[in-house]
Amino acid sequence: LNSVNIGPESKTMTKLLSKLCDCLVETTNVEYEHNTAETTKVVAKSVGGSKATGMDSVRIILLLRAIRLIRYNHENSMKELAETDVAFEKLCNRIIKLMMDTFPVVKEEDGSSEREEDINVAIAITFIDMVCNSQGDCRHLFSSNDVLSNWMSSICSYVLSRLEQMKEPGTASPQDLDVTCKLLRQLDQLDRFSPELESTLLLLYERIFQSRDIRAIRSDAGRRIYVLVMGLLEDSIPYTMSDVSMQYATVSLFCLQAWAGDFLYESKYVLQTLLSLVRRVGDTGSDSLLIKSLRDNFNRLLSPVDKKRSTTSILEKYPLALQRISLGLMVMLKSPTSETLKSLASICCCSVVLDRDSVKESLAETIVQSVHCIRTTISMQSYLTFLINSIGMSIRVKCLINALSVGEETALESVATTLTKAVDSLDCSLTRTSRLMLCAGPSTVKVLFMILPQISSWQATAAKKEENPRGSILRTHASLIMLAFFSLSMKQQDKYASIFTVSPDAMSLQSLVDVVCNYLDRIVGDEAAMKVSLKLTSPIVGLIVSEESVLESILERVADWFVVGGLEKANQSRILSILLDWLKDSRLKPVLTDNVAGRLLKQVHRISQVKDSSGHEPTMNFVGQLSAFLEVAQTIQL
Repeated sequence: LNSVNIGPESKTMTKLLSKLCDCLVETTNVEYEHNTAETTKVVAKSVGGSKATGMDSVRIILLLRAIRLIRYNHENSMKELAETDVAFEKLCNRIIKLMMDTFPVVKEEDGSSEREEDINVAIAITFIDMVCNSQGDCRHLFSSNDVLSNWMSSICSYVLSRLEQMKEPGTASPQDLDVTCKLLRQLDQLDRFSPELESTLLLLYERIFQSRDIRAIRSDAGRRIYVLVMGLLEDSIPYTMSDVSMQYATVSLFCLQAWAGDFLYESKYVLQTLLSLVRRVGDTGSDSLLIKSLRDNFNRLLSPVDKKRSTTSILEKYPLALQRISLGLMVMLKSPTSETLKSLASICCCSVVLDRDSVKESLAETIVQSVHCIRTTISMQSYLTFLINSIGMSIRVKCLINALSVGEETALESVATTLTKAVDSLDCSLTRTSRLMLCAGPSTVKVLFMILPQISSWQATAAKKEENPRGSILRTHASLIMLAFFSLSMKQQDKYASIFTVSPDAMSLQSLVDVVCNYLDRIVGDEAAMKVSLKLTSPIVGLIVSEESVLESILERVADWFVVGGLEKANQSRILSILLDWLKDSRLKPVLTDNVAGRLLKQVHRISQVKDSSGHEPTMNFVGQLSAFLEVAQTIQL
């Protein structure tokens, strides 16, 4: 019957399968009895004094396992041939009929069910493997053979009855899991809309996932079943997803939350599948129920793993690859909820440490850039609030104060180093945030108008007497950096633009000078801050470049301090040294016109005429340097 192309290896496997078939017939030498319910009851003939129900379950299971192995090896050896091994296929059909004539094996009234159930599971697994080829395609059999279709229904009913008997959700045995997974795959291959597949999926959902039992979802059964079902769902698009499929898809983020980053393979597979589903659903241009559900529940990935023990979120526990997939999913979903934005900002704040953590900073950068990509799907106010919250100003201040309070007795250089680290970390975050804010809307003026309340809040908090001096320095520094960014940007767009015209009630020249002078007073009163004064006052130079009147107003206020005696002698020389550093800054060269230099020189002369200052040599040295520098600047301009 076989073609001449069938090689000796295939013939040998055919002989082996024939021998196994004979052994299976001998082992399952059975008589059939029909009860009133017309269900078949299988009872082994008594052999050698064995019990009436004494089928050799171990032998049968081993025979079926060997049959599956030979079937698998034979298919692999025949892949290159275009013809069918007829003799081998006839043996397979004979074995299938023998198994299904025996199935299901039921227990005697006084017998144990364990052996019979082991046999039934082995038969179910072998049947599914035997009727389908290596590509999982068995539709050619079932479309033309009602007997095979009835047998598959019988297998499906048996598996469902086994699942219904689970004592607790997610407690399926390994054998039940094997046959369930194989059945689901083959039912999907036959017809993804078949009633058998729908009923099986629905039962599994009700038994494992519907109650949201974390133990069940974390169990081997819960993880294995869910990963398999997600694989089936991925192939369901562009077809309409059934109600059961939708239930599985919408519970996905709860499963990821329950796994809590402990099962990375399953988490990665589910995230990749969700990304694929959302991408393909998004191509239809519809805001489907799936996308809405995932968007509303995305915050589960951002929640702490254990709120009582740690604030670390699930996203932070993921390796870099999973973090990027998770954020990619958020970008594909678009329009994140306010809770999601708040949680993402909190994760960004976790990167706020004095000793910079490159991993956390990288995650914060990725989060901010991801939200920036979908900013058009968020209200501008929500987006700006997210950016400001991601800076983590309160956490930065607290972190700095705690670090300095621990080392109160340490050397001045150590305190200055700690302060420098805090400023560098803040500058990095503010630079990124300010640049993104400039891209947030069509108008820089509108964006500045919307963030001015937050800037004013930082400045108001910094001005409070009870505020920690170094915390005050950090808050004011942040506000001045943001103002400098916007001021310079507005000048580039329109040379006549001014930050003081955006909202006169919230920001005026007088109020800004008050803030800057209060800031300078804090710096000159702190020796550690004076060591990094150039870094701390750099934003002020940026403001002066765009708003020339600021420099004159500041110097006038400083001169008033000298006149009324509002500065200690030690601080007089310090503030003059800061002013001298500003004037030497190359960025101010276009600002120092002859008229400006002349007006500044008058204020310096006022300082030199103060009696208390004239007797203090360091102060007079800086006054002399200021006068000389301004005179030279005035001469050059002339």
